[in-house]
Amino acid sequence: MKKMILIGLILSCITSCNKDFFDTRPQAAISSSILWSSDSYAVMAVNGIYGTFLGERYFGDYTWRYGMWGPDGLDYGGSTMEQGRMDAGTRDMWRKWAYMYGLIRLCNDAIVNIEDNPNLTPATAQRLVGEAKFIRGFCYFNLWASFGSIIIVDKPIPIEETYTLKQNSQEEIKQFLVKDFTDAIAALPVDYNASLSNRGRATKGAAQAMLGKTYLYAQEWGKAAEELGKLMQAPYTYGLPADYASVFDPDNEYNEEIIWDMECIDYPGLGSEQDFRYGGRSLPVSGWSQTVASWAVVNSYTNQDGSAIDISDIPKRENYASEYDYGLVLIPWYQQKYKNADTRLHDNIIMPGDTILGNGNLQYMMKWPFGDHANDNPYPAYQLDNSDKASFGWRKFVMDNKHAHVNREDSPLNIIFIRFADVLLQWAEAKNEADGPSAEIFNVINKVRDRGHVPHLSGLSKDNLRQEIRLERMRELPGEGQLFFDVRRWKTAATTDPIFGLNKVEYDFTMRPYFTSVFPEKYYLFPIPQDEMILNKNLVQNPGYSGN
Repeated sequence: MKKMILIGLILSCITSCNKDFFDTRPQAAISSSILWSSDSYAVMAVNGIYGTFLGERYFGDYTWRYGMWGPDGLDYGGSTMEQGRMDAGTRDMWRKWAYMYGLIRLCNDAIVNIEDNPNLTPATAQRLVGEAKFIRGFCYFNLWASFGSIIIVDKPIPIEETYTLKQNSQEEIKQFLVKDFTDAIAALPVDYNASLSNRGRATKGAAQAMLGKTYLYAQEWGKAAEELGKLMQAPYTYGLPADYASVFDPDNEYNEEIIWDMECIDYPGLGSEQDFRYGGRSLPVSGWSQTVASWAVVNSYTNQDGSAIDISDIPKRENYASEYDYGLVLIPWYQQKYKNADTRLHDNIIMPGDTILGNGNLQYMMKWPFGDHANDNPYPAYQLDNSDKASFGWRKFVMDNKHAHVNREDSPLNIIFIRFADVLLQWAEAKNEADGPSAEIFNVINKVRDRGHVPHLSGLSKDNLRQEIRLERMRELPGEGQLFFDVRRWKTAATTDPIFGLNKVEYDFTMRPYFTSVFPEKYYLFPIPQDEMILNKNLVQNPGYSGN
């Protein structure tokens, strides 16, 4: 089990109080009169904020839920969001709003009680305030990217008073984020001297990345490039492991690419649901495979020589007497067609004909149809939860039999929120928008492309380079929850663009339709939850939704 102060302290409280006590009242386990009376108690309180952050309705679902909503993945049955049925009454919208503000309240409470507190060591107090401001900023950034106009609350106030507040302007929100992340940069260390007990804590680099990302989302390209570019210089030492798959290997979690991730262990309530949501039934987790990869992400990859992968000759079902006969031709076609693809494709997705180590220490192969090949020897068919559909299964974030764990919904694989490749591509985007193409930009992008064993880019126009950067994000970041926000800020989501649009028919790998994805223009901003609109008459609903 990982040695982490966060996990250890939360576990120590389980026997004496409700395990979710940090969700609403950190003082439940310790009297409020002494909670901020010493370094150890203050550290414990801030640790509780991290523990709350990990919850499914907070940020525990970040990768799989936003990945499912984006161009890179889908719920094979079509979720409320994907089918265009999301509105102000949709429960997911209320959760995203209410749970973020719940975390913000904890951060505000910590900040006001730690700052200028004579009972605390100044260095410890400074760091804890930096951590709380980073998490608060992260929450507000997520609210801003989701809902647009939100309410800024920067100190503890009675709940009933929040229902009289008005939304802040876009400029006010941006400036608040800039200040929180700038303060965090000044307060936080570059690292924690490799201390195992401090893994997962916010660092100077994490705050620096979020400051740059704030400017990127505000389309202040020059400032975004400047701030993101700092992560490529001392005192930072982030890098790109040569093996892309190793970045997500459970045995290599603390690699040089990880800027910030959330610590998870195989213990009820203290792990991630990624394995459960991404994995299939043939794995020890007996996963739901609730999210599967999309044709859009598969089609974004090229061959390793840079040429397009032409799928116009895919075998057609009507030419074969049965599903069984069809599968005997279709699976070899995939293996031949994609054998020389950008290697990140097979690292991210279990393609037809690919294998994964599953139950009984057997290699399971993605075959079609599942029922006809479930008991093949060797290579029984890999079973997704939706085994009657021919889905592209995720490999990323899935724990094979080598890494089996006990608690089904608590994978010990950390949730990655910020990694260096993402930062490099954000920097390239901002730099291209600010100044146009340059050798420096091509050099950075090509470092990312090297891991897919694809050719270097050069000599592109600004518009063509913009498209290539977007494609590179699709190839590099699928399933990580980033691309949903990308296509919204690029304003491609409400189009029929074959890669970056979300208005299209979603198909399985036999080219049968799942459902028609719908993303209306109004979805560029989430609706302010109806419950909040009822409680606070000062709130103004986003365009296209009913309400105040």
